[in-house]
Amino acid sequence: MKMITILIDPDIEDAMRTAMVDAGVDAMACTQYKGFGSHIRKKKRLYRGAEYNIYFAKRLKVEVIVTDTKVKKVIDTVKELFNQVKADEDINGFNIYVTEVEKQLILKAF
Repeated sequence: MKMITILIDPDIEDAMRTAMVDAGVDAMACTQYKGFGSHIRKKKRLYRGAEYNIYFAKRLKVEVIVTDTKVKKVIDTVKELFNQVKADEDINGFNIYVTEVEKQLILKAF
């Protein structure tokens, strides 16, 4: 099994969920956080007539655990989604990480 971690802009959360369902993903976890990087330092915003720099940008971390056979399909789906939204949205880009999962334990309280 593999865990795929995808870092995206929060504006396309619904599009990501729809794409993951279409790729056959049963469940995913999403976490909001703020990220810092060289691509963000160059951004400036205007608020009430004053210009200021943005040092931290809101990001969304999507974590999916899939079987080894679904990894390529999920990554291809994410690439397709990126190509669709990059023309319409002002996005910073996607980061995709694939890591090995040795064991999965599911604990439920009844």
